[in-house]
Amino acid sequence: MDFDANYHNYIDLLDLGYQSGTFSRFKLDSKFTDKEFKNLYKILIDNRLNGKIAFKVFVKMELDKITGFVTLQEKNLQTSQIGLIAVNPEFQGKNIASDLIKTCESASLSRGYTYIEVATQYD
Repeated sequence: MDFDANYHNYIDLLDLGYQSGTFSRFKLDSKFTDKEFKNLYKILIDNRLNGKIAFKVFVKMELDKITGFVTLQEKNLQTSQIGLIAVNPEFQGKNIASDLIKTCESASLSRGYTYIEVATQYD
């Protein structure tokens, strides 16, 4: 389902956003403090929610808690791109990420994209 600020807990999403950056260069680089990393990832999440970067932010829910999320954006006219993805460690191993990726595939096809890719960093 789409993230809805009127229904879903923004703090849960933000926490998962930080988790999605665990292996990012901004988290691993000793020149970035944890506060700077979190400020940057908050901006990245907010810019995905307000449509500046992504056209969709999907969440999976269990017991009124966001258990996973994924962001989907346009790379070019033929390709959509998964930007951020994370699953709460308590819920890993339950196919949540697989379900979120399938949701992205379906949304991409319905918007006319031929390809979908995942943005990654080295680690």
